[in-house]
Amino acid sequence: MNKSIPDYLKYNILIVCEGVGDKNFLDKFILERNLPSNVGITHVNESATGKSGGREGLGSYLLAIKANRHFEKNIKKIIVISDNDDDMVTSFNSVCNQLKTASLAIPNTVNEYTKEKDGVSVAVVMIPVGKNGNMESMCMPAAHERWGLEKELDSWINNTPAVNWSFGKQCKVRLHALISVNNKKRPETGFAMHWNEKKPEMRISTKHKCFDDFGNVFLKLISP
Repeated sequence: MNKSIPDYLKYNILIVCEGVGDKNFLDKFILERNLPSNVGITHVNESATGKSGGREGLGSYLLAIKANRHFEKNIKKIIVISDNDDDMVTSFNSVCNQLKTASLAIPNTVNEYTKEKDGVSVAVVMIPVGKNGNMESMCMPAAHERWGLEKELDSWINNTPAVNWSFGKQCKVRLHALISVNNKKRPETGFAMHWNEKKPEMRISTKHKCFDDFGNVFLKLISP
């Protein structure tokens, strides 16, 4: 294919997530679970508008992608992946508002494709499946199985200002701590970049059963 085409626009299915950590997780998830790789994956942090990543930048980012001539030529399906955070309904509605900004089809529910609008169907996947939280909270069971320290982190969190934070934000802190103390060579490595570690013992295993519900939804949406 033409090298000028962004990698994420070379396929019929485009996956858009909130940030680089989500994209790195998906890359590793597809590889380790031997899933079909004929999808393009991008994240809002790559926006040409200069806005930071996250759900609130989704609409403007999708508009920028749609302006690329290869979008209309190649993209038939879009999968948006976003966090449930502290309220599943509010978060889903927020994604739908961003889709409206981008003049894309808006689903009535999660995990199902819409009817086509201008030749493109859209599905929204909210994580963790069926519960409040975020990418980090979905990863916590696998992280503790890999590195332990669950009780120690409980005690530490309870003695820091984070004790009053939401569960999802606490999970961000816990993961950064776990990854840092288990990486003597690069303790500055954060959640987003730890997926690129070559040694399996240095990263969370995406084969853990805590990802199975997401995997079932994901496979259904990317399968022919």
